[in-house]
Amino acid sequence: MRPSAREFAEFNGLLCSVVEKGLPLPPAVDLMAGGGRDLALKELGLEAVPSATNFILFHVGPDASERARALLKRGIIVRDMLAWNLPEYLRVTIGLPEENRALIQALREELKGKGKS
Repeated sequence: MRPSAREFAEFNGLLCSVVEKGLPLPPAVDLMAGGGRDLALKELGLEAVPSATNFILFHVGPDASERARALLKRGIIVRDMLAWNLPEYLRVTIGLPEENRALIQALREELKGKGKS
């Protein structure tokens, strides 16, 4: 059974607090769930907009639509936010831990290959 959006948001807040305070994480915590994914984005120089929803909105720069197309070619489904007048942002639904890892890896490769804008 998948957690609800509220449970994801609560876990995200808790995990971020633990990490920010420098406390050790239990070995069973998957860093690609909840706040770990947001922290992984931050390590790539990308900032996620705080949210209690089941998706992540994050800033990637002026080539967001191009990046969305490149990620889609890799099997990562993201949406550019042009329709919402946020041309430098992408949105992705919260996924399973392995899906989140695939997203971060694909973003890492895209940013490395093209340089962050």
